[in-house]
Amino acid sequence: MGGFRRDPRWIALLLLAVGCAATKTETPAGWEEAARAARLNQRSPASSHYHAEVARRYLGPLERAERNCSLRVPDTRGARFLLRLAADGTPAETLVHPDTEFARCLQREVGEVDLPPPPEPDHWVALSVGEWVP
Repeated sequence: MGGFRRDPRWIALLLLAVGCAATKTETPAGWEEAARAARLNQRSPASSHYHAEVARRYLGPLERAERNCSLRVPDTRGARFLLRLAADGTPAETLVHPDTEFARCLQREVGEVDLPPPPEPDHWVALSVGEWVP
């Protein structure tokens, strides 16, 4: 298991809430568009500080979740989460790939994380956990 890197730029960001899951071999509907939006948002000077703050707030809960889940789940290769945030910072939509027992465990373990309002509504952020391979 690769674990987290402490550099918020590498963390890419997160999206944990109620999961809109796909099968293990398929990417969720809308994945490519959401991933593209998250990449553009992260690179934007207007929202790069926001993404760093989201990464900072999720780092501890995700590290704990990764540690706990790795004790219960045999396959811990990692996952990528895409989260669409509402105007108040709450997750409005979550996509996860691949849909594995480990990814579902992470979603359950992390729970809710208090986030500030994003730069604009429907703001996509992303987070890679473990050794996720696109």
